[in-house]
Order: sequence, then C-alpha cells, then structure tokens
Amino acid sequence: GIFHYFTSVIVINKETNQKKNSQTFLTCMEELGSKPDATYIVDDRTVKGIKIGNQIGCRTVRIKNGNFPHELPDEKTGKPTFIINTAEELPKILN
Repeated sequence: GIFHYFTSVIVINKETNQKKNSQTFLTCMEELGSKPDATYIVDDRTVKGIKIGNQIGCRTVRIKNGNFPHELPDEKTGKPTFIINTAEELPKILN
C-alpha cells in the first residue's frame, strides 16, 4: 500500500456535509501543523481539489483514471504539480 508515505490522510466526505474549499484544507493543515509547501492534495477533480490546492500553494496530484477523466486543467484550475494515471503511481512522486 501507499499509506506509509503519509503522516495523515484526510478524506473530505460529502455525506457529512464537508465542503471542498480552501478553508477546509487550511483548517486541516493547521490542525496537523503542516504548511502548504509540505502538503500534497491528491484528487481526480481539477475543478475541486486541484484548483484549491493550487490556489493555497500546495503540491497537487491529479489522478487521470479517477471518476472525472474528462475534467482537464485549464486557466481557472491551474496545472497540477503532478499527473498520474492511478493512485498506485504515488510512490514515484513521493520518493
């Protein structure tokens, strides 16, 4: 697995009314004592996690083979720091 590469993994859950917005990510980083430049936001949605991560200065990883492969980066979202096909490729980035 890949979990040993991370200090913490936080999943934002729409069923608990959590919202993907910059404040949610900043609050998580504050609670973990992390800084944006030491934080990776991994998402298959460019219009959500990738866009927000780019706006707040995090490293962003787009998973192309997720649920939203049709969502491509653009001027509004910014380009992700890394693009991978599957989550199994994360160790290459993190090493």
